[in-house]
Amino acid sequence: MNRTFSIFGRRLTFESAEGDEYLASIPESLDSGVRAIFPGLIRTDSTVIDVGANVGITAAYASLLCPAGRVFAIEASPTTFSHLQRNIEANRLANVKALNCAVSAEDGEVEIKHKQDFSAGGFMSDVYGVGDPSLMHERVKARRLDDIARSSGMPSIDFLKIDVEGAELDVLKGAAGILSADRPTVFLEVNHWCLNVFARTSIVDFLQTILSTFPHVYAIDVSLDFIDLGSEVDRYRFFYEHVVKSRYNDLVCGFDLDQLSPALSLLKDHAELRKEIDGLRRERDQIRAESDRLRAESDRLRAEKSGVEADRDAVYRSRSWRITSPLRRFSEFLRSPSRREPGDKQRGQR
Repeated sequence: MNRTFSIFGRRLTFESAEGDEYLASIPESLDSGVRAIFPGLIRTDSTVIDVGANVGITAAYASLLCPAGRVFAIEASPTTFSHLQRNIEANRLANVKALNCAVSAEDGEVEIKHKQDFSAGGFMSDVYGVGDPSLMHERVKARRLDDIARSSGMPSIDFLKIDVEGAELDVLKGAAGILSADRPTVFLEVNHWCLNVFARTSIVDFLQTILSTFPHVYAIDVSLDFIDLGSEVDRYRFFYEHVVKSRYNDLVCGFDLDQLSPALSLLKDHAELRKEIDGLRRERDQIRAESDRLRAESDRLRAEKSGVEADRDAVYRSRSWRITSPLRRFSEFLRSPSRREPGDKQRGQR
């Protein structure tokens, strides 16, 4: 299947497996959602690594943000990788290099499992899905990110994005050298279901490891609400919102707050704008409610008027009204001014 998206006003077309639910679910405009903070995290000359690049949508987005930089898009599944390569070529993303391997804590070989109609769901697990006939199984080479960077001649890494369905901590373990030497900003997915089922890791243990690695960690929701995970109270809120409500599925991690300041400014500006929009929506709703109330009152009065008119017309059509018509005319005649005597007028003036 093929879909065309708008990225910074440029139209890019991506292919994937027929019926791919992931590609079908993406909004046409890629400037929305959590990607909206990427301009605050990626400079025009940044070196970016996209681990779990899938068919290349995030890599393409990063490519346009850093035209003077480089993007290394790493995808484990050979099937998905073939689509990634063709998408890079078709969209003329000259600063993107695609690499086909799994990224892990140690070199070796791993098995990737995924459904053909959901390219974003590839995972590594020694238990889950072993007997599921709907899953594709692919044996792939696994490498440490430090080794990949060294052998690929990557310069200092500025931005690292990780989305590997629960294996994020393994990627970070294999990138210890990069984290220590380059101190990049890291944007990674957090998914408690994948962590528990695929990696057998609790969300609490996962976050503890992340916080022990990075001094500054923020949880980002698709609405661009964000939580500073530096305090225990905020971490509790994050756990509840993420596990119970499936919110805040991405983390932004940094070694220096200055690295994150542009993105945080974008988030704060968005929060202020959202407050203004929410206020306008409340005002709109109040106006609509008052309008509905007035419309209902108007309908009620019209119905009441119609009822009174119907009663009046019924009286006019009644037999008693017709019978008493001569009496009403005689009564009107007696009350007529022309029937008054001259003395009556004089007495009225006295």
